[in-house]
Amino acid sequence: MKLFEEDFEERFNLSLEFCFDGYDFLFYDHPICFYNLKDISSKVSSFEQLTYYAEVFFYLNPDINFNIFYGIFQTLGNREWGKTIRTYSKARVKNMCKEVFQDRRIPYCNQWRRIIFNPDKIIRNDEKMSICGELFKRQLSFSTEDIEKAVLQLKIAKRLISDSNIADILQCSQKTIQRNMTSAIRADIKKSNSLIKRELKIQKIIEYIDVLSEGGNDVKIRELREFVAVKDYSMIKEAFSRYKESL
Repeated sequence: MKLFEEDFEERFNLSLEFCFDGYDFLFYDHPICFYNLKDISSKVSSFEQLTYYAEVFFYLNPDINFNIFYGIFQTLGNREWGKTIRTYSKARVKNMCKEVFQDRRIPYCNQWRRIIFNPDKIIRNDEKMSICGELFKRQLSFSTEDIEKAVLQLKIAKRLISDSNIADILQCSQKTIQRNMTSAIRADIKKSNSLIKRELKIQKIIEYIDVLSEGGNDVKIRELREFVAVKDYSMIKEAFSRYKESL
């Protein structure tokens, strides 16, 4: 089962549109972002993931009416429809949709492409592989600035930063990353990863709070500490405060 049914493709944009002018494919010297919600078949596993899908969907459909936008994600966030592993409260989903609608920020991109094949052309997989092999023989260069931009993308997405993740974004080897890496960027990555780890723990605690409060139960911080493997009381307190603000 797809996250977005086929009739969504007729009413909304589920991926970026490209002008091929009759060509079989487009080639870019540097990777470009490629958003695609068409082929997602796995269930929503967290509220953070639901938020990301909402950001991408709104980015692809910026003129959508808010009530329709909220209705779509309130449905996706309800376990009854089989799209998510658990139900998220209407208040929490509505607040998230309002923030996405108001912020209008560019979402993190987890798919980068140098080659975009024309979906209207029938091209066998072995032909695509051959085309990619020929085109990637070009010597593509990367700079420190490219690495800094990739690091920023990972920060925005709250993903831990590593040479491997940076290489995935730029679609190059880890050796290329290491060759262009500076000590200043390394220091920034170390500091950022520390903050990102803390943020991920807080998000996990918020998920626990949401689960425990399902059905209108009033969750106390003291009770919460029995369920989460976090000794830092300040993180639990911050997670509790954020959850209350989201309602």
